[in-house]
Order: sequence, then C-alpha cells, then structure tokens
Amino acid sequence: MAFGLFLVYLAATFIRPFEMFPDLAEFRPMLLLGVAALLIALGNRALEGRPVSAAPQLVLIPLLVLWAAFSVFATQRWLTGAVDTITTLSANLFVFFLLVFNLDTLRRVRTTLHVLTILAAVIALESASAYHFGYRTGELIIYETAAGEPAGSVALDAPDGPGLVPRVRHRGVLADPNDLAQGLIALMPLVFLARRPGAKPYNACRVWLPLAMMTYTVFLTRSRGGVLAFLSLIFLASLGRFRAVTAAILTGVGATTLLALGVFAGRTVGVDASGQSRTAAWREGWMMLKASPIWGVGFGYFAEYNEGRAAHNSYVECFAELGLVGYFLWLGTLLVSFRALRQLRAWTPESPDQEELSRLARAVLLSLAAFLVGAFFLSRAYQMMLFLLLGLATAIVGIARRREMRVDELSISQWSRKVFALEVASILFVYTVMRLAP
Repeated sequence: MAFGLFLVYLAATFIRPFEMFPDLAEFRPMLLLGVAALLIALGNRALEGRPVSAAPQLVLIPLLVLWAAFSVFATQRWLTGAVDTITTLSANLFVFFLLVFNLDTLRRVRTTLHVLTILAAVIALESASAYHFGYRTGELIIYETAAGEPAGSVALDAPDGPGLVPRVRHRGVLADPNDLAQGLIALMPLVFLARRPGAKPYNACRVWLPLAMMTYTVFLTRSRGGVLAFLSLIFLASLGRFRAVTAAILTGVGATTLLALGVFAGRTVGVDASGQSRTAAWREGWMMLKASPIWGVGFGYFAEYNEGRAAHNSYVECFAELGLVGYFLWLGTLLVSFRALRQLRAWTPESPDQEELSRLARAVLLSLAAFLVGAFFLSRAYQMMLFLLLGLATAIVGIARRREMRVDELSISQWSRKVFALEVASILFVYTVMRLAP
C-alpha cells in the first residue's frame, strides 16, 4: 500500500489533477496526500523492521529546508513567513523521502522508472497537443514578446501574432516553459535505461517514442537554458562511448540542427538585452551576498531586491537568498550525491544486479549533470526535479550497499573542506563571468 500511494503522489505531483478543480485547493490535497504517503511508508518500515540506510542527504536536505525558513525569519523577522517556507518546500521533502523510504529494491526502482516514463510521455503529449490542436491552450501555452522587448512582457492567453513567441508549458512544478524543458531533459537518461539490446519493437514503444516526444516538447518550450542542458546531455552521454573530440562534434551537430530548425523562434541568443539582464541580476545577487553573507536576503526574496526580476542562475539565487551557510548545505548535498554515483558507475560488476545498479548510477549522474548545467541559466535551486534526482541517487546508493557495492564516505572534515573549496570556486566563477560580461 505504501509503495502504491507513493506512486499516486508522484503521478499527482507531475500531472496535477487537483489543479483542474480549483474548489479543492483550499483543502490542500497534495499536502494531505504527501503526509499520508510518508506516514504509511514510515509505519510499514517500523512494522517490518527495515531500517533506512544511513546517508548524508537524509540530514543535509532537512537542514537546508530549515535554514531556508530561518533565513526568512532572520531577514524579515517574520515567523509566519518561515513556516510558509517549510510548507512551500514540503513537496520537495515528500518526494525526496518517499523515494528513499520506498525504493529499497531494484524491482521498485524499475517500476518507478516505468511510471516516470509514462508521466513524461503524457506531459509531452499534452503540451504538444496544446501547441498543435488547441488542447487547453490557455493553460498550457504562454506567449512571450520577441527578443529585445522587456523581459516582463509576457501575456497569458494572447492571440498568436507578429512579435509573439508561443512557448509550451505544463502544470504545477512544470508550469514554466523553462521548468518543463529542464524536467524533461533530466528524465531522458532514465527513460533510456529501459532499452533492451535487440528488442526493436519494445525499444520503439518504450524508449524511442517517449524520447522523441520529450525532445520535441523541449523544442516547443523555446528554452535557451533547456537547449544548453540538452546539448550538455548529448556531450556527456557521448563521452561514455566516444572520445572527447567526437563527443564535441556530435554536440556541435546537435546545436547546428536545433538552430537550423528554429528552436528559439525569434528569441535571440548571445549578448543581447536578455543576456545583459541576466548578468545584471547576477551582479545584484553578488551585492546581496556582500550585504548579508551568512543568511542572505531570505528564501524567495531575490526578486524583492531586484525589481521583481529573477536571478536567472540557480547558484546565484541560492547564495544570494540563503547566504554562505545555505549555499554550503546545497552544494554539500550535491557533492555527496555526485561522489557516490561516480563510485557506483566505476564499479566492476560481479552480478547482474550490480551491473544494473552501475547503469542506474550513470543515468542519474547524467540527469543531475544536465539539470545543473541548465540551472546555471535558470533560477531553479529549489525545483522539485532536483530533489527527485537526489532521492533517486540516495535510494540507489542504499540498494548498492546492500548488494555489497562499496561506497566510501568522506569524514566530516574532508567533506567540509571539499564543499568549502567548491563554494569558493563557484562564487569566484560567477564573479569572473559577471565581470567579463558587458
């Protein structure tokens, strides 16, 4: 029952059926469903005597959420705002912990990946249908002004016309075109895992058709950050099969093809008004960090200090809003996840289960890397898809340990030094890019 309820919650998180019935919103159905799924999962584990594998993420992610709430209280002196922050981030906590508590066997991991593939295909189909057939157009398409116009000139339900660029989106956590692009790209390596050598009909239905639908929907989002994430995914995936030069050539061919097909539909790339707006936002983020280096300006308050404009960079968003402490926790969670997945990917398998776990680790590693490349150009530091990938990583590592696959852990001092070095290097990198940009 616990696993079934988890799958229902996962599906509802993406499809958002409750949003089609606005009268239900006051009852907070997603919050109630998440609490119920989590309590039942914990109850089942207690009754069956199955402990949760120890993992640093189980401590770091709750600490990150608590620090986000504290940052609001510290900067705004608003206790209700701090509580609201925890409520806002509760969906991320539910997704992360439900994955860790429920995915304790390879069979459950496979089932979850099947469900994610179906969800990705449904989302892609809905959004593409809105673009081509007028299905729920007012909900699933926004019209953005052409390049050179102010960044805030976005009209909902606008008629198609000169100077307007239609961009598809979905609901809930994917209600922004950039979120939709980044989310679908992050799921692509997980969909590809289902490929079976020599099973052409199966692969066509289970792998290639969903991937084609997802890729086309990413194209329809017209997301510049999404395209960069997609190209980074091509490059990183190619590195596993080819040399770096060949991977770079394949990525270049992909970029040329997308540009030739008109992926941006009039949205300019390069040094334009949008690019200048982004670097201006990064400068503002740097100033916020200087003004409040410990706890930042408070979770969700970047736009308040930047004339209503987003950071357009998840790293800037995080260190500006949560300060050095919150940014340290955020990067620390990513570091332990990447390190463990890389160890599993490099493991020499001694059984079919170990081989499957190694492939799973590589796929999640690719998903995380592609997500974080896109995150450099989008304000998505707390996006649910990131916590889903971290939950998958934590669950896979837990299963691997039970299959006698060794994953070395860093001591607290080693981990702290590495995270601190990463924190300093990433902030200096952003500062260097900001200074070199016009």
